[in-house]
Amino acid sequence: MPCVPAQLCLAKKVAQRLAPSYLLQCALRQTETICMKCLRLILGDQLNIKHSWLSKNQRANPDIIYVLMEVRSETDYVVHHGQKVLGIFAAMRAFAQALKDAGLNVCYFRINDPANLQSFVFNLRYLVRTFGIGEIQRQQADEYRLEQLLLSLPEELNVPVTVVDSEHFLADRQLL
Repeated sequence: MPCVPAQLCLAKKVAQRLAPSYLLQCALRQTETICMKCLRLILGDQLNIKHSWLSKNQRANPDIIYVLMEVRSETDYVVHHGQKVLGIFAAMRAFAQALKDAGLNVCYFRINDPANLQSFVFNLRYLVRTFGIGEIQRQQADEYRLEQLLLSLPEELNVPVTVVDSEHFLADRQLL
């Protein structure tokens, strides 16, 4: 499984106040409380360490989980050269590790991960249910096809989705 289960997050919070006991075990079974409240989706062409999401004041927020995923729906929609796909995945993995090293909460779906449902929507639905995510934030997708898919997320997941600029162009989309 690519992410820490929500029960472990709750256990850490509760264990700080209570010694391991019957009360703690009951709390873990009966509650759906989670640690991660906001999910931020980062696509393979959005690996920008200088994005405002990654500023030092943002890094201090433990309620944010950064999600990157290698999915077959993106590798298979047209024929891609194998080295191109491997290069993108290698860059994504290195970026995710850099985020982890900086102390951020990162969930990374590798292409061969058994928990990977091979679709942005299916993987995000899994994360929303598992962690009780209250909001998804994402950067604008550069590709029209993918942007149209991501625009359906609020209805597909029944969670509010905030779209922000990817910050890697000189002008935003509205100016063009």
